[in-house]
Amino acid sequence: FNQAQDIAFVIGKHLNVEIWKNYLVRVKYTRVQTRLKKEERQRNIKDAFLVREKGKGKGKTILLVDDVYTTGATLNEASKKIRQDGAEVFAFTLARTPEV
Repeated sequence: FNQAQDIAFVIGKHLNVEIWKNYLVRVKYTRVQTRLKKEERQRNIKDAFLVREKGKGKGKTILLVDDVYTTGATLNEASKKIRQDGAEVFAFTLARTPEV
């Protein structure tokens, strides 16, 4: 179950924008981050994502969707990969938890 993807589809439908569900993919298994400190989360998620469709983001504006924001480690790592592909990135999260 991918709740972030479900949220993205709802947003995309309401904004009438295309969803690129396979543009950014997870390529590294990571431990569950709920009990990790900020620095541990950053190390855990490093290089976990890959832009599968290189060049597709060049000159585009992309809305990156995640379900919960705690330290920003996941969004930072994912947005770094998207920016490297030439896109501008905005992030949306449904919830914000206290930072660990």
